Amino acid sequence: MEGSESDVRVVFERILVNLSESHVKLNNRYSPIMMNAMACVAFPTCGLAMAPAETYVPTLLSKLDTIMDELDFDRQGDRDIVLRMSGCPNGCSRPYVAEIALVGRSFSETRGGIYDLFLGGLPSGERLATRYRTGLDETEILKTMRPILKSWKSFRRDNPKTCFGDFVVDTKIVDPCMAGPTYERINQRRPGITFWPRKDKEVRKYLKLMYDENRDGIRDVVRGNYSDSIAKEYERELSLEF
Repeated sequence: MEGSESDVRVVFERILVNLSESHVKLNNRYSPIMMNAMACVAFPTCGLAMAPAETYVPTLLSKLDTIMDELDFDRQGDRDIVLRMSGCPNGCSRPYVAEIALVGRSFSETRGGIYDLFLGGLPSGERLATRYRTGLDETEILKTMRPILKSWKSFRRDNPKTCFGDFVVDTKIVDPCMAGPTYERINQRRPGITFWPRKDKEVRKYLKLMYDENRDGIRDVVRGNYSDSIAKEYERELSLEF
């Protein structure tokens, strides 16, 4: 019996060491940026992966959290940021609507995972993020994010209710993604619409609004992803010019 208890203690100590090496905090104080994070499985499970995600994101989050500690992030909400990481552009972790998104594009034995950095989504997922930098390794990601996080801390002093995604757009760090109209612009035109309309008639009106504001982009998407017959159907139903 004593031997069994000893074995359990050894195993438990090994588990604690493994958790510590994986940057898992055991004091019940999880940073909001860690609680909000999401990552796909990527390496080594997914055959489509170009870079690590699930196995690497705890390390990156811990280092971002350390930067926040160094910058004295102590006010409630300072660390409440949505970060998502995907091992390839397929985006299974839904990175393209996150406030901070890292999308894998390659892997190097010397540099590790290489990622594109996107900024400017919303916690609610109602706005697409904008590509900010391409081809960054871990060192470059941390170097890029430090001054942004420093500015974010200063910005929140006078704007405590503004989320990180709105901050990077409002301060012109990135332009808002113009792949489609933002919800604010839609609400100005059509008060009361707070999410994508569900009725078929409403959807057609919505698509027409998107097309009017983003004619070239919508045309290119339709031509690149749909057959000629479907493109003509869009043209007929929405009076679009493809």
